[in-house]
Amino acid sequence: MGLRGTAPKPTAIKIREGTYRKDRVAKGEMSPGRLANIPDVPEVIKDNSYAVDVWETATLELYNLGMLYIVDTHLLIAYCISMGEYFAQKEVVEVEGKTYTTPTGTRKRTPEYEIMMENLLMANRLAGQFGFTPSARTRIGMPEKKDKNPFEAI
Repeated sequence: MGLRGTAPKPTAIKIREGTYRKDRVAKGEMSPGRLANIPDVPEVIKDNSYAVDVWETATLELYNLGMLYIVDTHLLIAYCISMGEYFAQKEVVEVEGKTYTTPTGTRKRTPEYEIMMENLLMANRLAGQFGFTPSARTRIGMPEKKDKNPFEAI
């Protein structure tokens, strides 16, 4: 059985949203190290150009949002591998089709289609952890940008 209720928000997100309160801070909350630079493409995904594209896009976006952490890189690699494999299998499926007919006349899904869909499901699960899906973004609040007061410098 999974965890019940909504997942608690990390303190960094509460501060960014402006909802941080000292009396509601989780005691002993883990605060991982943020990456100072965008990391190079990992060796494990260099053979898949789609995975490399996903890595470059995702790391840039997470870095610009201040949400690229050392401890998240392995899950991010898994996300990139899943998306890369999805796109690679999608190319095969577009050429060969989603189904084939067995010698007995039964229509079945191709192994490439099954692999493609499994990778899409896995990538979707991982995407939610990083806020890459529209519904996941609704659960991650960002602070509103306040207009700068033009008279502040005077």
